Order: sequence, then structure tokens, then C-alpha cells
Amino acid sequence: MNSKTPTGGSEPDLEGLRDFAETPDRELSPIFVGRKDELARFDRLARRTLDDWRNGRPVAGSTTVVTGCPGMGKSSLLRRFVETRCNRKGDPESPFATVIDHDDLRDRETLSRKFHEAAKTHPAWSELVGAVFTTAGDWLKAASLVEAVKRQTPDFLSRMRPVCLVVDEIQNVGPGNGRALSTLHTGTLDLPILPLYAGLNDSIDALRAAGISRLARNAVVPLELLSREETREAVETLFDNHRVTGPDDERKRWIEAVATDSAGFPQHLHVGLQETASVVAERSGVLDSEGLAEVRRRAAEARKGYYRSRLSPTVADHPETLLTLVRMASGNGPPAMRTRHRVVDAALEHMRTLTDRYDMPTREDARGFVNAMIHDGILQEDGNGGCKVPIPSMTTWLLKDYAQEAGIASPPRPNRKTRQRGR
Repeated sequence: MNSKTPTGGSEPDLEGLRDFAETPDRELSPIFVGRKDELARFDRLARRTLDDWRNGRPVAGSTTVVTGCPGMGKSSLLRRFVETRCNRKGDPESPFATVIDHDDLRDRETLSRKFHEAAKTHPAWSELVGAVFTTAGDWLKAASLVEAVKRQTPDFLSRMRPVCLVVDEIQNVGPGNGRALSTLHTGTLDLPILPLYAGLNDSIDALRAAGISRLARNAVVPLELLSREETREAVETLFDNHRVTGPDDERKRWIEAVATDSAGFPQHLHVGLQETASVVAERSGVLDSEGLAEVRRRAAEARKGYYRSRLSPTVADHPETLLTLVRMASGNGPPAMRTRHRVVDAALEHMRTLTDRYDMPTREDARGFVNAMIHDGILQEDGNGGCKVPIPSMTTWLLKDYAQEAGIASPPRPNRKTRQRGR
């Protein structure tokens, strides 16, 4: 769960704090908290995949997709699963995991080569791959070859492990990846493979475009915000790992402040931890009010920078429409009033009022704008049929700071006609 704890000594580990503070943005944080339910779910799926295969049941439709806006912790979750739950020596039930790039799904031949490379680390898997993929890309005979291996090797079933094929940034796939994706999803190979993907909130749209439209009802795992207890745990871990002590009241105040400011969003939490490490190192391990104020100031600026970075040109060029939809999605009405269809309706109606910006906007224009907001992580479908802004603090920044910067005092609400459409 946590980065390595320094051994020996009682003084603050200032060098370790500096290293933590300078971790590049794209490098995963060494501190991991939460996501226990998701990890347990992956364990269950892997076991079920192997049980179905051993008992001759079809291994199909097991594709699982972790979704979330940028910074929600998808990559960290996949890495955590691979590092702590997979490839464990001496554990016959531990899944065997291989991590590949989404580009490796471009055709069966490329994926076959990846299977051969991965097989080198797992004997039973190597036997199977050697039998099935003797001709790269020739998967039509896979099921019969697998059956032959089962018959010829009596103890093979007991030695085989479930195979988790882990792919990040799955939103980047397209129609050209359809054959490989379909082969994995439909279980054509008759192998105990669990395709485990992660991507942005438009990943399901990308998979549908690639031909994977019949996902299981519970195939999508949308990541949500961390709990207050989990964010506190992360700050405590940082202090414990680097021997940061101080008066109990002051330490608790720092932990509570950094956890609260993150609002449970993993990206904000990581930045808060980095700024905490940086300031504590600068102040030789001292925890005081002045240092905490500096941490909060720096982290607040970083949060604003994150929000701005999420606005693609498609979205940023039309702030009035953006703010109208954000207000709609962050409202307190029932999900039925905030469906993706209704959000697109609202976007189209608002576009038609801005004759100086749009020339005869179409529904396709409105749909493209909403899709861009989803890809940027500003909107996501909430599982109940409605759309929401996944980061509450981003709603506040958009409707207050960004609106003021854009010179929009109060974004107009969709009128009654738009809200009632479809009744």
C-alpha cells in the first residue's frame, strides 16, 4: 500500500521527502490507499474465469473496464492489482498478469507475439501458448488445440492460473482493434483470460466503435472519490514513512487540512502530499501553522492548474455552453432530468442562442460538444442514468472563478421547454 519506510534513525527523512516531492506528474504515486472493493472484485472475476474454464463452461463476456476522469487513480489501481494480487510465487490461485499497450491490440499477430513474450514467466501458460500459437495469428483452431492440451496433460488444469490481460488508456482503441478485442471478449481462444481495461469516461463509446457492444451488466467499474478516512490515511502514511513527527495537535491539523483540501480526488491528494513533502523538507521537518498555510496555498494553485488543463479547445472555446451544462449536471434534480440525451438537448438549445458563435448548429455538433466534456473529465454518466461533474471542487471553480474570468456572471439555466422535453 505504501512507499518503503526508511530504516534507522529518528530524524525526519528529508531526502526521502524531497524525492517524493519531485516525483514527475505522470509517474504513479508510491502511496496507495482505498480501492479495496475494486481489488476484491478483480480477484473474484479472475477466480470465476478460471473456474469456468476448468469446468468446461464458456469463458466469454468477462471484459472488465475501469473508468474515471483523468486523475481518478485508474492506472494506480491497475498497478496495485498487478503488484500485490498477481504473479505470486507459491500461490496456485494467484492470477498471472501481463500488461500490454493498447496499440498491441491492433491485430491478432501482434497480440500473439505478446502472449509468447508473457508466457516465458509462467510454465503452464508457456505450454499452452506454445501449443496454441504455433502459427502467429492462427486462432481459428485455438479451442481444439486447448482441448488437446487438457486431454494430454492430466495435471494441466490444476497447474493453470487465470490470466489477466491488463491494458490502460483503452479509450484510444478504435475499429482497427476490433478483431483482437472481439477474440478476447467472446472467449474464442477457450483460455482463462480476463481482459482488464482502464480508460477515460468515454472508453465504452470507444469499445462500441471497435465492435464490443455487448458488455456484461456489471462490466464497467466507475471509480469514485476516496473517503475522508482514506485521504487521512495517505497523509499519515507520508508522515510515518519519512519520520515526520511533531506535537500531536499540529500533526492532526496538517493531516486533516491536507485530506480535506483534496476532497477525495486522488490527483488533488497526490499534489497535496507532494506539496506537504516539499514544505516539510524545506522547514527541516517542522510542522507549524505557517508551513501548513504554504502547503494549502501551493496545492490550491495546483488544483486550479489541473482544472484549466482539462478544458480542451473544443470546450474552452465555448464557455457559455460549458457553464450551462455544468450547472445542469450539478443540479439536485433526479437523474432522469440529467440524462445524456437531455444534456445534448440543452447544449443544442443553448448553441442556437449564440448566433455569433455558431452557424446553424446541429444535434451532431451538440453531441460532439458533450462528448468532448466527457472525454475531458468534466462530465460523466453516474450509473443511474444521469450525468454529473465527477469532481465537486471543479464545479465550484467553473461556476465561480472560471465564469468570472470568462466574464459570465451567471450561466443561464436550460428553459422549461428543454427540461420537459421527452416527457
